[in-house]
Amino acid sequence: MHDIFVSYARDDKPSVRKLVESFENEGWSVWWDDRIEIGVKYSRILDEALNQSRCVVVCWTGSALQSEYVKSEAHRGDARHLLVQIALEKVVLPNPFSEYAISDLSDWSEEGLGNLEYQKLIRDIGGRLTLASTEIPIDTSNYVPGFLGRPATAVLPFRNLSDKEDLDYVLDGLSEEIIDRLQRFKSLPIISGHSTLRLQDFGEVGSIAKQLGARYLVLGTLREVGGDYRLRIELVEAPGLRSVWSTSCSLNDFDRLTLQDDLSLSIAAQLQPEIERSARQAALPIRQEDADTWHLIRQGIWHQYQLTRDNSIIARNLFLQAVERDQYSTEALVQLAWWHFWDISFRRGNPGEWHETERYAQQAANIDPSDSRPITLIGISHMMRSNHEEARKYYQKAIDLNPSYAWAYAHMGSSLYLDGQPESSLVFTTKAIRLSPLDFFVFHAYCDIATSNYTLRNYSSALDAANYSLGLRQGYWLAHVIKIATLVEMGREKDAESALTEMLATKPNISRRDIDWVMFTDRRWNDSLADGLKKAGWQEGKINSID
Repeated sequence: MHDIFVSYARDDKPSVRKLVESFENEGWSVWWDDRIEIGVKYSRILDEALNQSRCVVVCWTGSALQSEYVKSEAHRGDARHLLVQIALEKVVLPNPFSEYAISDLSDWSEEGLGNLEYQKLIRDIGGRLTLASTEIPIDTSNYVPGFLGRPATAVLPFRNLSDKEDLDYVLDGLSEEIIDRLQRFKSLPIISGHSTLRLQDFGEVGSIAKQLGARYLVLGTLREVGGDYRLRIELVEAPGLRSVWSTSCSLNDFDRLTLQDDLSLSIAAQLQPEIERSARQAALPIRQEDADTWHLIRQGIWHQYQLTRDNSIIARNLFLQAVERDQYSTEALVQLAWWHFWDISFRRGNPGEWHETERYAQQAANIDPSDSRPITLIGISHMMRSNHEEARKYYQKAIDLNPSYAWAYAHMGSSLYLDGQPESSLVFTTKAIRLSPLDFFVFHAYCDIATSNYTLRNYSSALDAANYSLGLRQGYWLAHVIKIATLVEMGREKDAESALTEMLATKPNISRRDIDWVMFTDRRWNDSLADGLKKAGWQEGKINSID
């Protein structure tokens, strides 16, 4: 395990070497590719180093912007909420990196350790390393509420140990679909794939089980044996990692539909008596799209998670191609609905646009009424039009269909605090985090906890949750707003002014339209947040500067 992974372009090696030495003088362990031994496979050792680092420092220059390796490593650091950015020369960053804070070290030298930007960088890295070593605030040691004390199961991402890297997304898709099948056992808590699919380092499987709060883990490994690609699946029980069951198959004769049906039912059979036998019918085969449609969807999901505008457009086109190929593909329609959800959210679109999300979600729900995802999306479309009571009916229906679906609980929590029921909101939001503690978007849930506590005037708890949300996603504007307004209410005006400066570093043009985007039923809460910003020094209607 390394403290820091340094990503840089080869042309910048002399400057980066000085930076690495300064980090090591701070007492941190640093990995950079200057230390790869001759003969070692570069891509494999690079992946291991990224996965085993607690902070990803990206050194941006003109050369780095031209490097696909640097941009890929930056995206991976961002996906794990470990990204720290440095500008070694004046650069204009693409989205999403332009939205995050960056330390300007363009005039820094090794002798200039007192440089204010350098000192700020050291504090930022130190804070992230502290966050990476702390426990998740939500207690994952207890059973998931509502499942009668049954232990949780997690399907970890299947590992590709072959040289055929284009099978990575196939393995991700297969593990996600097994999660979906297992979640149809309503009496068994299954940890969300949004958490498990972010885990890549299997060096400490027992530690992963503890982080996720899971007793059972499903592991998968792909190897090449004499030209045959063999997939081995194993079910182990923590903490001793006792092997409960295993099987293997060849991907040369890959029949995805048969394989996932057989695996989900076989895994479920081994989890007896945790599951009632009558519930096994819930995981029987359901309609799936053909292989070509499935590959289009998986490629679209990959592009969507790159979080850039160009990749988002590619993702939408791939999803549309999938629907054109198979108009009854639930998965393609669900992904299109999610695409519109994120597109409208990022653009702060008008309320009428939510009908497009609802349209695709309703089509998916009509095809597969047992899928909780489109039901949740229909609820979201109502919530974003301030129809909270109607939204919660859909969220509850989604929870009834799939009691392990974390996002249904999360959005139920959002609707409740927006509609003036923060105490109830905390119950649902906390359960969402328990079901998906490492979710890519868990920073939203912690911000919801902060907002609920803000409206309850539990300011200390609100500040803690807002800080944790920002530790996970440095540029999340709403967590900044809640933090600033909370500090004002606590009488900490100087701290509020400093927090405003931090927010303006990532969002200098925040407007009242952003604040009004938060769909409180009682709009006085929107006024309260805006007033908090103004008391900290924000000037509405002006492009704020941090100079």
